[in-house]
Amino acid sequence: MSLLPIIQGGASVSGGGLDPDAITNSIWLDGSPDKLTLVLGAKTRTRCVIGTWVQKTAYPTSSVNATIFSKSNPGSEFSFRMDENGTNGKFTIFDWDGGSFQYSANTSTMRFKDLWWYHVMMSIDTTASAGSRLKFFVNGIDQTSALNVTTDYTLNDNPSVTGAQASQWGVGYNGAQFIKCYLAQSFMLDDDSIQNGDVAISDLFDEADDRFVPKASSAIAALASSAGGDSFCLDYSNASDLGNDASSNNNDFTLNSITSANQSTNSPSNTYPVMNILDPCNSTRTFSEGNMKVTGSGGSDGGAIATLPLPTSGTTEFQVKSLNGQGRVGIMAKEECQKVATAADNAAGGSAAPYNAGYHYTENGTLRTVLSSGESTTTPFTSFTTNDVITVRYNADDNELNFLKNNVAQGSTISTVSGLLYWPVVTRFNDYNFQMFFDKDDFPHTIGTGNQELNSATLATESFSNPQAFTVKGTGSTNGPNVYFGFTLSTSDAMTINSNAVTYGTDVEVQGSGVKLISTSSNFNTTGTNTISVVTANALEINGAKPPPYGQTNS
Repeated sequence: MSLLPIIQGGASVSGGGLDPDAITNSIWLDGSPDKLTLVLGAKTRTRCVIGTWVQKTAYPTSSVNATIFSKSNPGSEFSFRMDENGTNGKFTIFDWDGGSFQYSANTSTMRFKDLWWYHVMMSIDTTASAGSRLKFFVNGIDQTSALNVTTDYTLNDNPSVTGAQASQWGVGYNGAQFIKCYLAQSFMLDDDSIQNGDVAISDLFDEADDRFVPKASSAIAALASSAGGDSFCLDYSNASDLGNDASSNNNDFTLNSITSANQSTNSPSNTYPVMNILDPCNSTRTFSEGNMKVTGSGGSDGGAIATLPLPTSGTTEFQVKSLNGQGRVGIMAKEECQKVATAADNAAGGSAAPYNAGYHYTENGTLRTVLSSGESTTTPFTSFTTNDVITVRYNADDNELNFLKNNVAQGSTISTVSGLLYWPVVTRFNDYNFQMFFDKDDFPHTIGTGNQELNSATLATESFSNPQAFTVKGTGSTNGPNVYFGFTLSTSDAMTINSNAVTYGTDVEVQGSGVKLISTSSNFNTTGTNTISVVTANALEINGAKPPPYGQTNS
């Protein structure tokens, strides 16, 4: 099966059609009690299309299910969620009509446990033939075959997506099962279906270089305006009214525990980094406010790293506010981290994984440099305290780094090792609490003249290697590590592990943005280090550039 990936990012690629302003805003939900609700009409339809862009920011290890869309009970209920209770990011869809299931399914062979934007969508048409009454799409690709359906809709059923109780974003049918995520361009097309030809994938996505790209929210709102009366499109563009329906139906949602501060410019059209909850860490961390606030304690040099690297050209700037006057702020070189720690321990995210690999401004005014060549500390800065803002400016052209505190330059320019890919990072000296800023419009201090912010637009000129090659630590069991490439894999892509050709479905299980190692053979999943190589023509791209792989989890 060939998977056409979604291109996410800012500047146009050679084929055209990629608009960084197609989706200008998203909304972040921090779990309980964040939600959007609206009571829509009775469940009399046989057709509807429901979809949204979603970027998860949390993956709880306890039995907590994360709901994207639902219709609350009592009576009939509906749920479209990502299960965390032992299934690690598999989608579940069910429709309960008071006494029995009308529909029930989950993605038995596909997982979605990473931090990329996904477009997820279902098209329901109970007038269609059995087996086609609910179609499931990920990134515009029909993934219905990935569903394990235990109960199918019967002919002419009325799905329970609306009714006397509220239809909801961000919370489960039972008033629990909240999700932590970003949502963008959330919509429903009432009385329309893809099966019936009322709407097509080409109506919902643009294309560039034979790849799907986000369609403008105005186009989706227009589709909603011409569909049934319960249709809507939430584009989250009005900070003072984030529940506003951009279609002419005026089906505005009510906000709960959501304010203008929940609006974000992070979107699938121009992606800003968030702090990476999946990057392994030995200390305790708490992420909030769309993973733009991170609190850490315990462990040895534990920290948090951003989900996008710094560009390798130009001067890029980000700002960090200390909320408790403790910790370290700087840039981290993953290549050096891999050299400083033992290879096996680092690959597993073990206790030796040094978040301090790189250059860091510490709370007491110290410049801490940790590279494979050794560690050094000097004290060229003034100490920072609560509410101080640290600005980090990295000049990739000249391999230079500067720090500022409250917009005042600290020390002299630092010469950095060339040829490394650096990432924004915060880490611990003592327990820390930091607020991150990557969008220059949100910076506490004005961005430096000629400097650039960090987002997918500024990564437009980056070119990462193809094939991708990296190492992970295996488990030797069918419950192997989840490995994240940063792109959607096609089963036609050539992949090897330890120089052995991979058989998809036997040696690895394809996931939303990578694979899970499921072979017990040491050829593919040794308990030591495994070297993976992937040659792909269909990578999930940032403006035509393939991002580097960004880690693994063993759950």
